[in-house]
Amino acid sequence: MELDYALLRVPLECLSREFRLAQKAIERELGDVLASMESMREDDAADAASVIAVRERLASCVERLESVQARMNDAKKKEAKYAALIAERLPHVGAGAGRRGADDAGATSPDAAAAEELRLARMVGEQLARDGHFRLAERYCRDAGVTSLVDIEVYEQMATVSAALRSHDCAAALDWCAANMSRLRRIDSKLAFELRRQQFVELVRAGQRAEAMTHAAEFLAPSASGGGGAGGGGDADEENGAGGMSSPALAQLQRDMALLAFPDPVRCGIPQYERLFHEDRWRELQRLFTTEACRAYGLATTSPLVMSLRAGLCAVKTHVCRSAPGGGVRAAEPPAAPTPSRGFGSKFRLRARSRSRSRGDSEGSAGSLSLDGSGDDWEAASAARPPRSRSCPACHPHLLSLASTVPACRRTQSHLICRLSQRVMEGPNQPMVLPNGSVYGLQALSAMASANGGTITCPRTGDKCHMRDLRRAYVL
Repeated sequence: MELDYALLRVPLECLSREFRLAQKAIERELGDVLASMESMREDDAADAASVIAVRERLASCVERLESVQARMNDAKKKEAKYAALIAERLPHVGAGAGRRGADDAGATSPDAAAAEELRLARMVGEQLARDGHFRLAERYCRDAGVTSLVDIEVYEQMATVSAALRSHDCAAALDWCAANMSRLRRIDSKLAFELRRQQFVELVRAGQRAEAMTHAAEFLAPSASGGGGAGGGGDADEENGAGGMSSPALAQLQRDMALLAFPDPVRCGIPQYERLFHEDRWRELQRLFTTEACRAYGLATTSPLVMSLRAGLCAVKTHVCRSAPGGGVRAAEPPAAPTPSRGFGSKFRLRARSRSRSRGDSEGSAGSLSLDGSGDDWEAASAARPPRSRSCPACHPHLLSLASTVPACRRTQSHLICRLSQRVMEGPNQPMVLPNGSVYGLQALSAMASANGGTITCPRTGDKCHMRDLRRAYVL
């Protein structure tokens, strides 16, 4: 459900924001109109108003009312847009819940595959938007039919603000804070306060000490004392600051004000103060904005595609994968020469080298078994084989960096996978040992023998044998 959480949360937050902004603007305009009408009534009672002055005031009221009407119409269009978006996404979320219920019950739906493809397309489109490839994301979503399921506009807005912060400009971020301050207040965000702090630091850097003091008194002191005022403009209570800043904010402001006591605060010799002027400070603000914007919109800080990949990799990754600690590629060694006096006709026992093999791991199919009883250890032979399976997602070169960040799955029972058919070697697909020591599934070997006149060719060494030369492998 967490993967589909933002589908409804993002348009709902946008709808709530547009409603609040329109409500405040309309109430402010109507309040001014009512105040003007009351003033005209008082002037008329005192016979102090001329006909021309009354007409001018009435014309001004009509203009304001027309502006209110236009604002209401614009707000209705935006609210209807987000409401339609929520209604369009509801069936998709419901289908996801139905798929999970069917999976739990062991049932399959004829539309399950198409629904999963749609969900994957949505996650890919969102990943492209998160990475800043907006035009590519729009084209991909349009071709995949998931345009209404990906909030590309939200990611574009976040990217614009992040780019402004990279350019050392706080104006765009403060405007965003002013538009979303009600939500930021509810999540107890300190983004607006930190942006105003950075503006104060930049004024100190430029040597504008008087302006820095004015800035601190106007924006930082009210927030530090718990009264708001660090936001980007508008009403003092609603659009300014995160509100309710406690004593830590006041202590931080007091430390920042100490910058004014140094002749050259950039090189004052105190790391705590010099750090405020480093370039890393802007990168911290950029990361803070991304985090707070995701919280405000209800977006996950990690994309759904990455979360799905991590969950899948965690399910298949074992302690012997290349991405696991100590699971690097081993150096190849030549296989040990077989002992002529001890063939496969004598009694032998196969021992599984790992009790926590994953499905698709090549060493579980042809290189994870060692021979006891024959006097020959297969360590050198297994080291010469490919260290990891090409079909193991956790060992894939493109997923190594991501797989290295997830824990390995604990397995209490091993699975031997046939390298030829990629099927579990159990039941009718018993593991069979070739004369050269390679192990494959019976079904794949039977199919190979049927297609080649009874001859079996080892795909690794090229050795040829027949079905009568095979021996059953018993794993204890």
